Amino acid sequence: MKRILSIAVIVAVAFVLSFTLIPATFVSGQQVVTATSPSPETFSEILKKQVPKGVPILENISVTTPSSDVPTELAGFSGAWVGEWYGERTNSYMADQLIVFEKISPNSVTVVSGGIGRFVGGSYTNFGQTWSGRSTLSLEREGVAVVMTTPSGYTLTYKIEGKKLRARSASTGGAWVGTFEKVR
Repeated sequence: MKRILSIAVIVAVAFVLSFTLIPATFVSGQQVVTATSPSPETFSEILKKQVPKGVPILENISVTTPSSDVPTELAGFSGAWVGEWYGERTNSYMADQLIVFEKISPNSVTVVSGGIGRFVGGSYTNFGQTWSGRSTLSLEREGVAVVMTTPSGYTLTYKIEGKKLRARSASTGGAWVGTFEKVR
């Protein structure tokens, strides 16, 4: 009796596995339809569903888990953040942006960004202008903030406060401040 029960259990398990692990083929009229798992989405495809309309996203984004030699407070930056920029002096809504900290080491960071301008006014308008790119930048720490200087001369300062990323982008022409939320 135990042997028959054991065989019945093995057959039942094999039956269930055949539907969950192996693509099944169904015949519908004259057509043969094979059901398979959907292909996994890329990180970039996932982000496209989470960023504001118009923000450009590079196709080959990937985030590397920080190694154990990266301090915990620095490793917290790792991942994708979405937010808005405002003029520091005017508080005018300037842009939407995606910032991805792809790879973080104790002394450098690879950052991918994409943004779209939202400001219309006076002598300066950036409405609809887009930007995107990837940069590996040297990293300095000022307390709990990280500071980077881009090749074009912008000084970027990032600080995590609770679940928000506070940012400041400064150049000779002025500064923007932003608040970002982690989306991945």
